[in-house]
Amino acid sequence: MNIALIFAGGVGSRMNSKELPKQFLRIYDKPIIVHTIEHFEKNAQIDAIVVVCVSDWIDYFKELVFKYHLQKIRRIVPGGKTGQLSIYNGLLAAKEIAQDEKNVVLIHDGVRPLINENLISRNRRRWPRSVSGARPARWRFPPCRRRWWNCRRRPGPPG
Repeated sequence: MNIALIFAGGVGSRMNSKELPKQFLRIYDKPIIVHTIEHFEKNAQIDAIVVVCVSDWIDYFKELVFKYHLQKIRRIVPGGKTGQLSIYNGLLAAKEIAQDEKNVVLIHDGVRPLINENLISRNRRRWPRSVSGARPARWRFPPCRRRWWNCRRRPGPPG
């Protein structure tokens, strides 16, 4: 099963949008999050969608789901205190949907609608069904106690 996890648990405090969170701002007469979800709705490889939403706006989002006929949304869960916790809440919901079946979860930010079906499909193909977890993180940048312009030697990974 292929599940799209769309996280939109923030309120857009940096945008100074006091009336409504940025994912609900309208572009071409539709909220941004609806534009984003429609890409996953149209993709035949996506079986279900989990949306993480600001808890105070879940009822409003449910109205949008009905209004725009978003059929693949299987769960709407409240966001956490941080983006990381919001994604974790969404992953727990995706686990419930998939039960014991192996699945792939594609995580996408709800306020980034500039994607297309090809990009979603390419990302899905990168992960075969035999993968049973997240890809391990790779150590990229060395810690440097000095200012960056004085950090000449690149030490190996810690540990």
